[in-house]
Amino acid sequence: DQQDNILVAFQTPRTIQNLFYSNKDLKSSSYTVWIGGTIEGIEENGLYRSIDHYTDGEEISYRDINSRKSQQERKDISHTVLIVLGIEIVLLGIGIVLYLKSSKK
Repeated sequence: DQQDNILVAFQTPRTIQNLFYSNKDLKSSSYTVWIGGTIEGIEENGLYRSIDHYTDGEEISYRDINSRKSQQERKDISHTVLIVLGIEIVLLGIGIVLYLKSSKK
C-alpha cells in the first residue's frame, strides 16, 4: 500500500496472466504489485499468512477497476449499448409499420 505494508503474498508454480484480488479492507486506490522475488514468512498452500520480509521482486503495472479510466471505459460501453438499443428500437418500429401496412392489403 502507500505505506509500504505488504497486504498479500502468494507463490504459484503456474504462469498467471490475469489476477483479481479483492479485500474488504482495501481503502486506497494506489497499490503496488510486485512479481518474483523472495518472500520470508509463514506460508500455507502457497498463501502467506504472515510476511516478515520481501526482496528482489519486479514492480509491474496494474489497473484498479475503480480508477477513472475504468469508469470512463464503463461509460463508453454504456453509451455504445444505448446507441445499439436505440437503433434496434427504430428498426423494430419500422418493422411494425411495414407489417401493419402489408396486413391492410
